[in-house]
Amino acid sequence: MIDRELFPDPLSLDPFPYESVAGVTCEVLRPPGEVRGNVVALHGILSDSRSYRGFMRPFTSRGWAVYAVNYPHHGPDYCSRNIRGLRANDCLEAARAVVREVGDAIVIGKSFGGLMAQALAHEPDVRATVLLASSPPPGIRYTPKWREALPFLVRLGPRTLMQLLTQRTFLFSYEFCRRYIYNAAESDEQARAWHGSNPESVWLVWDQVRYRIPVFPERREAPMLVTVGSDDPGLPVNLQLQTANLWGAEFHEFPGHSHMLTLEPGWERICLQLLQWLDTRVPAVPAKPVAVKTPSSSPDSLASGGEELRVVG
Repeated sequence: MIDRELFPDPLSLDPFPYESVAGVTCEVLRPPGEVRGNVVALHGILSDSRSYRGFMRPFTSRGWAVYAVNYPHHGPDYCSRNIRGLRANDCLEAARAVVREVGDAIVIGKSFGGLMAQALAHEPDVRATVLLASSPPPGIRYTPKWREALPFLVRLGPRTLMQLLTQRTFLFSYEFCRRYIYNAAESDEQARAWHGSNPESVWLVWDQVRYRIPVFPERREAPMLVTVGSDDPGLPVNLQLQTANLWGAEFHEFPGHSHMLTLEPGWERICLQLLQWLDTRVPAVPAKPVAVKTPSSSPDSLASGGEELRVVG
């Protein structure tokens, strides 16, 4: 029986308190007692800090303070005009600022956020890195055969393709998301997740495709876990195995899951397995105090608000 107070429906949760950490707007939740350490959670494109709300209470119950980052112009600061020029490096520098401010951080990154986490893995303030269905880093050329890619491009649709090629923002169609991103979720959850999306900067796609974000596997010292859903059609198992091999990281596949590992049915088990991995890989170190303030731009947004792992490489 799942404790719904600890594991609430992530799509129904109100925001946790927003705080400005190193000038970056984060949803923040701290444990009631001693803080074991800090977790910095990085979201994917077409998303924001809400994608981690389900994880926040379970993590704080184990003593972790959670900082769910919003990249510039995302979350309560969303601005369709300003987001047009947003580059991947802008997101990386915002994430880096939070990691350095909180110190001794566990960095969790999902999809595009996983690429950001890889780019930070060598930082001295990073104690461990967890990748959830991560975008591939430079050094891994994910080039599917045209026979395999053509249905994907057709599903993307002419409108989205034109947005990616000729405009500065884009939004995946509901049909595309239902097929390739939310395919392991129930239909009502698919609709709720899609309606919560906002247009995104096209540069965040092109900066990934062109491998504009450098990573430094040879400089990593902290533990790393690479995870993937067995049914993820966009960033599949073989791609994540290559990522794990590049980093010499531990690897875990979640059977029956797809891309939205923090929202799909069974996300509670994933959350618990990540906590179990942290318990065995990361010693407890009291977290240092973090200077934060409530963002002036969003005063109305405040709310009171395992299995065996393989080592690859």
